[in-house]
Amino acid sequence: MPRADFKVDPKLVGLRLAQVRTNAGMSQVAFAEALGTPRRSYVHYEHGDREAPLGLVKTVHDRFGVDFMWLMTGVASQDVAPVAGAVDFQLIVDVMDELDRQLDQIGRELGPADKARLLKALYKWCGEKGRADRDTIASLLEIAVGR
Repeated sequence: MPRADFKVDPKLVGLRLAQVRTNAGMSQVAFAEALGTPRRSYVHYEHGDREAPLGLVKTVHDRFGVDFMWLMTGVASQDVAPVAGAVDFQLIVDVMDELDRQLDQIGRELGPADKARLLKALYKWCGEKGRADRDTIASLLEIAVGR
């Protein structure tokens, strides 16, 4: 019998858990309590240090109406909206990786606040294209660092 390999990135699941928690206006402690899990375990799931167990995913679905598939993969099923204001975390990761690659290439570093502002702009620009576009990132980086 063929076996389906289903890989889930715990870091991306953790980012989506954090988004659900933030949208619910809850602290990590309150969210962990609402899910019936110890705060320490929940923090590991949110940070992506551990894979969230299926029971936790089901509880997030039951209590907060979050689509299983969106929580695990970032892609919503056709019938269910994932969560209001959903963020494309894979795009964020791709943009960050490309920005870091280009900064290394030109031998520049940015402070945390400057890098955060640049990432926000890059995410918006690249989000319109639906991908981390190397040329877009290079153009905005050129403006930001004045090279």
